[in-house]
Amino acid sequence: CQIYTQFELWNQLIADAQTSVLGPTADETEQIKHFRHLGRAYFRSHNPAQGRAQLALLENRLKRVQQDTDAAVDAAEAKARFEGGDTKAVENSRNQAKRGTAEKLKNLERATEELHGYLLLEEGKIVDALARFEKAHDVDEAYLAELEFLAGKVDESLKRLREWVDRSKNQVRPLAALVE
Repeated sequence: CQIYTQFELWNQLIADAQTSVLGPTADETEQIKHFRHLGRAYFRSHNPAQGRAQLALLENRLKRVQQDTDAAVDAAEAKARFEGGDTKAVENSRNQAKRGTAEKLKNLERATEELHGYLLLEEGKIVDALARFEKAHDVDEAYLAELEFLAGKVDESLKRLREWVDRSKNQVRPLAALVE
């Protein structure tokens, strides 16, 4: 999906998502990525209705995982208390119960943050969208710099691009974004 994003091939990504090339898999981590990238493509190709649909799917999954995590934590805590565990044992049980879904929660939260950022852009709230994109991680550096520039944060935009160039030695795209 990096190539689709890098070259803004949104319509191709949407088309390929309907085939076996990029279709959803049984792996939930890959499904989260699938819906995130598809939502990004819909929003960036000016189809917010479909983008909202992908966001709704991710939000429902996030809510379900949060509920499952809460239930697992409550069960682990109850079991530790029933077995006579002290405060530290109860806390360890709670933390262990959270570990099982921590990565999935993080991925879902980041995906929903990104898609919420696009919703804010649709409303013309660039600064608020940038804050969401920062929380989302893994949003295209050139796109973030462009938004910072549009928000009047020229120095931040140039700083971001220069840091990207420094991290990406001998790569053309970061240099091209800086020149642009």
